[in-house]
Amino acid sequence: IHSQDAVVVEVGLLDPTIVERDFAPQRAADAVHDPALDRLDAKVASEKGKIDILFAGAGIVDPQPLAETTEESFDKVFAINTRGLAFTVKKALPLLNDGGAIIVITSIAENKGIPGFTAYSATKAAVRSFVRTWTAELKDRRIRVNAISPGPIDTPIFDQQAPTKEGADQARAQFAAAVPFGRLGRPEEIASTALFLASDEASFIAGVDLPVDGGMTAICDWRLPPSGASRSIARSRSTTPIACRRGRAPGSDPLCAVPLAGSSPGAAVDSHSRSIAMGPV
Repeated sequence: IHSQDAVVVEVGLLDPTIVERDFAPQRAADAVHDPALDRLDAKVASEKGKIDILFAGAGIVDPQPLAETTEESFDKVFAINTRGLAFTVKKALPLLNDGGAIIVITSIAENKGIPGFTAYSATKAAVRSFVRTWTAELKDRRIRVNAISPGPIDTPIFDQQAPTKEGADQARAQFAAAVPFGRLGRPEEIASTALFLASDEASFIAGVDLPVDGGMTAICDWRLPPSGASRSIARSRSTTPIACRRGRAPGSDPLCAVPLAGSSPGAAVDSHSRSIAMGPV
C-alpha cells in the first residue's frame, strides 16, 4: 500500500503505532478500548480526512477445553476477536468513503471442531456472520465487506500455544504436516490477499469468506479424538494416524492422513491423555 502512495494507519495490541509515509511511529489505539479508538478516528479525520480501506484483523487464541474454560479467558477472547473488531469497524464507518472496502480476518477454525477452541472458533464464526450482515447494511454505500479465512500461518501466535520454543516449533511442524501443500502459510500471503480484496480487481466481490489455507478447507476434514484436549503439546511415540477425510481409512489419503508424533510430523495425540497438540488456525 505504501508503494501506491497511500497512508497506512496501523492499530495493534503488540506494537500499537501509526505508520505514516515517513514511518515515524506514534501511539495508536487498543482494539478493545473505545476511547482510544475515538481518539484515533479523530486524529485520522483531522489529519487525513477520509479513508478508503479498513482492515480489521485483531485476534488472540487461548485454547482451553470446555471443562477448564475460565470466564476471564472466554471474555478476553470475545472482547478482542469480536467486540474489538466490531467497534473498530463501527467507529470507522463515518470516515470510510462510499465505494470503499472492509476486510476482516476469520479462520478455518470457524468450520472445524477443534478441541480447546470453544471461544476462539465461536468468535471467528461470529466475524463471518458480521460479513454477511454488513454486506447487506452497507450495499447502498457500495462498501464491499469481505473476510479472509487463514489456515495455519507462521506468525508469533504459535508462541502462545507452548511454554517453550521447542514446543512452539513442534506445533508449527505438526500443522505444516496437516496442510496439503506441506507448509505453513506466510504473513505476506495474507497481506497480498487483502490487497486484492481492497483493489478494483475485486470490485464485484462482496460478502465472501476467502480461504487462504493451502487447501485444508477443501481437502482435509480431521477426525479428532473423542475426548477433551489439553493445552500441553502431547509427546507420544504412537505411529497410529488420524484420517482427515471422512470415509477414508487411516493412511489411505496421502494429503490428509496425518501421522502422530514419534514417526513423522503430524497432529500429535497422546494415546493416554487423549489430548491433541493445538496451534493457531
